[in-house]
Amino acid sequence: MLNTTLGNEDEIINGLLLSDATISKSSKSNSRLLFVQSIKNKDFVHTVKKYLKHLRIRIRINEYNVKRGNIKAIHLTTERSEYFTKLRKRWYSDRGKKIIPNDLILTPKTIAYWYMGDGLSQWVKKKTKQVRIELCTEGFMKRDVMKIKSLLKKIGFENLWLRKRPSGLRIAITKSNEVDKFFKMVEQYIIPSFGYKIKKPIVRSISEAMKEVSKNYKRDDKGRFIMRRGLETISSSNGVAVEPTQNCVQNTEATFK
Repeated sequence: MLNTTLGNEDEIINGLLLSDATISKSSKSNSRLLFVQSIKNKDFVHTVKKYLKHLRIRIRINEYNVKRGNIKAIHLTTERSEYFTKLRKRWYSDRGKKIIPNDLILTPKTIAYWYMGDGLSQWVKKKTKQVRIELCTEGFMKRDVMKIKSLLKKIGFENLWLRKRPSGLRIAITKSNEVDKFFKMVEQYIIPSFGYKIKKPIVRSISEAMKEVSKNYKRDDKGRFIMRRGLETISSSNGVAVEPTQNCVQNTEATFK
């Protein structure tokens, strides 16, 4: 079961730390939270500020130009606080590397802020309403990515796979029923400017999928699926029908930004 005893701020900060937020270290004083986004995500940063005000700490937001690429960014910084000093001890190793705390709880709000901060969705097959969700976990070591994957599995996401990127590993959700479940879980927390990240797949039963297959494919005398035009052959595994379009999607490597 999902634990809902966390404070509103804790859930949000956990989501931000799963994404791009960092907690600075100081040898002479307490730590503080830092969060940087593209200026196009200005609404998101101001939403975070609104909710973190309940911590009763000063929060500054600055806009500036990034030297490389002529990009404008927005930067949220909190004042130094014992709260963030304690949080840093949970989220960082002794060597200063961000890690996944052993007591982390993934609530719908935490996942939503993680997804807004560092997640994406992509139409893989727009005509058939197939969607892939990717949670950008490249900043974590493999053992921590596996820990996140395990936490997601505990709340019902069984069919996750790791997508290798040049900078590390991402967690991907591709099964239509789990993509749909993910969006239903986070949708109420997604701010309007990030509405484009919500894409609804078509969730079909096995019988509906078989009807779709039968329109373009037929079985030969060996039980294989053959395109009616004779252009391609796709075999089923274990005698279970495989929808050709979905089979192709799972073996397609695409680059997303």
